Amino acid sequence: MASEKLVNMRDILVGENARVKAILNFLKDKTGRRIITGELTATIEVACQRCLEPLELIIEDDISLIVVDDDEAAQRLEKNYEGWVCSTNKLCLAELIEEQLILALPLVSVHSDSSCSQHALQYISPLGDADHPKRGQSPFEVLKSLKKQSI
Repeated sequence: MASEKLVNMRDILVGENARVKAILNFLKDKTGRRIITGELTATIEVACQRCLEPLELIIEDDISLIVVDDDEAAQRLEKNYEGWVCSTNKLCLAELIEEQLILALPLVSVHSDSSCSQHALQYISPLGDADHPKRGQSPFEVLKSLKKQSI
């Protein structure tokens, strides 16, 4: 799936190099419910929320959905399935895959190595270099010095 098809993820993605692979199985159970199962694997680039540099994420997710007509029907499903609301017989696969991808994203995306925190410390303080807190300096000391400057 090309990154331009990931319309709802435009604000999340940093680069154009999204690679998404989905293997989906479509079947009906004995009661006629439409079931979608499968696997989703994606490699995307997002901004690290610590240093704001690009971060490559590999996302893997299992899909277990039952197509339902409304939210009420989705609430009544057994625990091992999630509901996918689709009141028509036409299903947009790109939309389904993108939503599953969004749900599988980590809450906070940060680099795992220590160099990431070093990048974050390189940003210039809005107060200027002279007022930038020294490493290990108490935040209360910084506030105290700011209070003295404003008086």
